[in-house]
Amino acid sequence: MNIKYPTVIAGALLALATSTGVASAETECSTSPVGVWSGTVKFKDQTSPIDVSFGKDGAVCLETPVSVGQGTWVKTGGQTFTYVIKETFKDGSGMSGWVSIDQNAVLNSSKAFTSSGLSKVYDASGNQVGTTAATTEATRKSYSAPGCHK
Repeated sequence: MNIKYPTVIAGALLALATSTGVASAETECSTSPVGVWSGTVKFKDQTSPIDVSFGKDGAVCLETPVSVGQGTWVKTGGQTFTYVIKETFKDGSGMSGWVSIDQNAVLNSSKAFTSSGLSKVYDASGNQVGTTAATTEATRKSYSAPGCHK
């Protein structure tokens, strides 16, 4: 019997490298929020659309119809992460001041997350004027995160 060991070994190594790379990429996407997401945030009796981006560097960016925000995120477990954002209101929104957002999030799948937490509301002078519970539901639009929204 004439077996060509180098060909068999090379084929086995190629299959191992390929399957390992695919598994790693799938695992990373299903356990990381990195990318661009769209969804809604609910607070008090209101629901607002949001776009949020999570970068590999730990940066997070938020955009709503009336505000923008920047902050940081940290992975806290296999499917969990936290994020904090300072949200400021756009010119012409009719609102002033800013909001400190603090959320605990769960990746429900590689394409959806939910989060909840408390947001502190500040007036234009920096005085805290309220606190509200907020929940977010979002779906992934992209696995890569561009720079913060403008």
